[in-house]
Amino acid sequence: MTKAGTDYELFVKDLMQTVINSENKDLKKNEIDLKHQVKKESRSGVKREFDIYWEIDVDGYKYKRVIECKDYKSKVTVEKVDALRGKLAGFDNIKGFLATKNGYQHGAIETAKEAGIELLIVREEDEKKDYISSDGTPLIREIVCNFNIYLPIEFINKEFEFDTVWLKQHNLYEININCLENEVKIINDLGTLNMSLYKYLSLFNRTNNTSNEILEEKKIIYKEPTFLEKNGEKYKLNSLKIAYRIPPCIKKEVRIRTNAKGVIEYLISNQKKIVFSENNKDCVKDIS
Repeated sequence: MTKAGTDYELFVKDLMQTVINSENKDLKKNEIDLKHQVKKESRSGVKREFDIYWEIDVDGYKYKRVIECKDYKSKVTVEKVDALRGKLAGFDNIKGFLATKNGYQHGAIETAKEAGIELLIVREEDEKKDYISSDGTPLIREIVCNFNIYLPIEFINKEFEFDTVWLKQHNLYEININCLENEVKIINDLGTLNMSLYKYLSLFNRTNNTSNEILEEKKIIYKEPTFLEKNGEKYKLNSLKIAYRIPPCIKKEVRIRTNAKGVIEYLISNQKKIVFSENNKDCVKDIS
């Protein structure tokens, strides 16, 4: 056996092991272990080697399965199907499979149907034909997400202009607003504005055109009675002037792509399964 042939056998074994594990998980059966290059003794006492072998225990009765792998560049001929049928004739209760990459001749398919042998095409994925369901519906292969990450605005300076007339009328001559922005509020008499200074300042949001750093100044003149509130005390504002820096927007693209380990097509039973590897775990998608 060439190294290429052995590599293909192990490739088939790995994919089939994942498929069987998935089916057993759904049916809550015990784990089944596929073995590579196993020799079994026939009824006549002759030992025959099979590329892949496993057993399924159902209520104490063992069902046996074998796969013979043909790593051919051309289609498998009817003679190879006949050879497996003859090989299995010396055993009781063994279901045979043939696996190849490039398909089977018409005669091989018809003979396999007569002999009860399942024909498999086990190969790497083909992006052009594997991601279309049996009814022609395209399947999702890749999701591309584009994100704009906006960093917080940095306020450089803020200046409050208070209504001095109002302050004198209320005997407020000293104003100490040396505190954190979340410790004071901006409110108005209409009840439409009542939030912390921190949240209020955050309303001065960036535009989407922020590929470069932007420095801005704004002056808000209050036409309706508006107040700065701290510890229950209110101070009427005429205006608020702020200077702030807008950091550049960070643009990021994230691609979420399925990573297929391989594909198994069941020609006789008309099934198709793709084996994926996601988050270091293997899973199976049936797209029959």
